[in-house]
Amino acid sequence: MSDATPPPPGEPTPEPTTPPSEPQPYTPPAGATPPPPPAAAYPPPDSGAVPPPPAAGGSYPPPPPGGGYPPAPPAAGRPDPNSVPADAVGALQYGWQKFLANAGAIIVAIIIYVLALIIIDAIWYFIVRAIVSPGGLFGSLFLSALGTVVYVLVFYIVEAGIARGALAITDGRQLTTQLFFTTDQMGNVILAGLILAVLTAVGTFLCVIPGLLVWFFAQFTILFIVDRGQSATQAIGSSFRMVSDNLGVVVLFFILALVAFIIGACLICIGLFIAFPVIEIGRAFLYRRLQNQPVTV
Repeated sequence: MSDATPPPPGEPTPEPTTPPSEPQPYTPPAGATPPPPPAAAYPPPDSGAVPPPPAAGGSYPPPPPGGGYPPAPPAAGRPDPNSVPADAVGALQYGWQKFLANAGAIIVAIIIYVLALIIIDAIWYFIVRAIVSPGGLFGSLFLSALGTVVYVLVFYIVEAGIARGALAITDGRQLTTQLFFTTDQMGNVILAGLILAVLTAVGTFLCVIPGLLVWFFAQFTILFIVDRGQSATQAIGSSFRMVSDNLGVVVLFFILALVAFIIGACLICIGLFIAFPVIEIGRAFLYRRLQNQPVTV
């Protein structure tokens, strides 16, 4: 039996009430792209955890401004070649160390030079002096002067060969015996030798000291010719300027080199086989560092 009360006469019958239904889940229409799932919430990483890689399509931070990353530091235990000081004692120490490391090729080249000098000396005394008979004092002086010029030229040609090898050592290039006998820039080497021979002879005639000064200020001439390809006069001027701008260190190197040369000459001249290349390598080291150029250490 129903508990509902019937409406009074003349009133419409009310619609029966229906209890509310539960909401239904959303169903996308057919063919529609489903929405992306909600972002997952990750717990905070532990201390020391490796951060995740960059997202797809992302990139790592750009390099620092100024043209890239800084250069790698030098290997542990090895000095930076750009920070090696340009000092006289260090130059000769460098020459000694590099001579020991390259003694084979250097000694072979020096032996060849010595044999060539012996042949030239024999030709000069047994052939040239026999053909060109000195006539009196003037003839003897002329022949002696000519012989001096020949020996000075030979000395500068030998120095140019040793300088090529010394520069190769400071640059870290492979040293071979053939490198000592390269003939490039030989014309400028000979012309510079002639100019310096005349200046040294005139200076020596004027109480010796001016001749030593010419030798002192022109000691980097061959290096400028071999390394930069400068002309004879340009190289002499460059050497004078380099010495003038670095007078203290060059004076000390010149004195130490002269002492080493004299000691080598006193050891029955065999010591010159060591002293001469050590001095030339040391001079090439000083030549590089006085121009703030790196050297191989």
